[in-house]
Amino acid sequence: MNAIRTISRLELRLLRVDPRTTIVVGLVLGAVALALVSASHEVNAQARTVEEARLEHEARLASAREGSGWLEFPTHEDRVPVVSFVAPVPPARFALLSLGHRDVLPQALAWVPEENATHSPPEPSGDGRVLYGLYPVEVTSAPIARLLGPFDLAFVVVFLLPLAVLALTFDLLGRERERGTLVLVRSQPVGLASLVLGKLIVRGCLVLGLGVVAPIVVVAAVSPAAASGGHSSSSLLLWGAAVALYTVFWLGVGAWVDSRSRTSGSSAVTLAGMWLAVVLLLPAAVVQTAERIAPPPSTVRFAQETRPLPELAYHEYSLTYRAAWRAFEEAYTPPSDLDDEEAELHRAAAWAEMPVPAEITQRPWIQSLLDRELDWATPLSYWQATGAAKEAERQETERRSRPIIERHQAEEARHLSTARWLSLLSPALLVQEVMDVTAGADLARHKRFRDELGAYARDIEAPFVEAMKEGRAISPDAIAEVQPFEFRDSAERHELWSAVAMALAGLLAYAVVGGGLVARAAGARVT
Repeated sequence: MNAIRTISRLELRLLRVDPRTTIVVGLVLGAVALALVSASHEVNAQARTVEEARLEHEARLASAREGSGWLEFPTHEDRVPVVSFVAPVPPARFALLSLGHRDVLPQALAWVPEENATHSPPEPSGDGRVLYGLYPVEVTSAPIARLLGPFDLAFVVVFLLPLAVLALTFDLLGRERERGTLVLVRSQPVGLASLVLGKLIVRGCLVLGLGVVAPIVVVAAVSPAAASGGHSSSSLLLWGAAVALYTVFWLGVGAWVDSRSRTSGSSAVTLAGMWLAVVLLLPAAVVQTAERIAPPPSTVRFAQETRPLPELAYHEYSLTYRAAWRAFEEAYTPPSDLDDEEAELHRAAAWAEMPVPAEITQRPWIQSLLDRELDWATPLSYWQATGAAKEAERQETERRSRPIIERHQAEEARHLSTARWLSLLSPALLVQEVMDVTAGADLARHKRFRDELGAYARDIEAPFVEAMKEGRAISPDAIAEVQPFEFRDSAERHELWSAVAMALAGLLAYAVVGGGLVARAAGARVT
């Protein structure tokens, strides 16, 4: 132990005066700083977009509460300006650590329940219902940034940190071996194991300080989520553990290759090839293999199968609406002593109060809906009958969409499961997965956002639907308690640990391999 401590102190002195160390440290610090600045810019822009969308929706709701342009008996089209909104995905709790799949997943969704949303593929929600009228919204104004992808700490860790490790270990013993001084060092009462460990400890601490400790300290200092403790501290701990295990693996690779190489040059070339294979080629091979074993669901087929469904259901609603309107025109006689505005209000009131003919309510879709939902006040008025037809249209669309969506989700789950198991072959994919999950920027968070958005969309429409069922007028007070959409991520701590357990276990196995390689390097013969 004393020998290792002495060698570590001497190695630290040598690294301080080595210009290559200065270059490596400077490049790593520069990359970390640039990644933090880039991620901070993305987070601030995302936060501004969320706030702008919230203010816009709040203004629309405030206008409705004040009764500006308010209709007591609104049709589906009249409700759209009130219930439609844009919901950008808010920044993840530790987005500075990893921006996740921002270049792949939509970063904002617009809920616009239009009359015939045939161009919007349905989105499944957490309670098994499907959502038409949910559109992805483009929120970036920098196409070059979208083309290059996000430059964040996850990119630095996966791609650049191994290069820093290899730059510090490719000549761990090579320089002494080439100069012939390694034999002289071994003539002293110092074992090869102590020599290798002493050198590796200094280099490993240097890399871990730059790639793990410094980012965590910065993020913990500037991120509001870090102040909450609990869940947040677990995220930072898991992130740091994953990066540390990834670093240990590369330290072992660097030490082992150096011990097997006759020159520093051959060691550097070999390590460059291993970096290319492990960081670039192996993940690509894993992805391709997963697609061959369990192909991902076809989005083109999904869109082709689901887009016609609302139109088919809308056709029946349209027939019902036209039949109701013709019957209303025949039955309604407007008073002759009213001006245009009064006549319009009288017509709307008559539409909401006059009972609809029996042949309208006996249409199969409306009758089926009334048999399922017994809370509709009868006899139905024209307004209620057309609302019931619209609700029946929505339910029929969901019924037809559900088997298609269930098949799509099953194929997606099978593909993701296969890819996750195959990712155990790639330490780069494992550390990327842990970083995305702990930063709160993974695919599961995007699905939770979509589920909460779907629940909110139904809640904001509920006052209209309930009033229509009861046949009563709707006042602006009906949405007095409705607030703009706010994503409240419901992920729990146990979900975080379970999500990264397999990936962390894989990284631990690779760290053990790295430790074994260090042991092999320490026991190698000196030539």
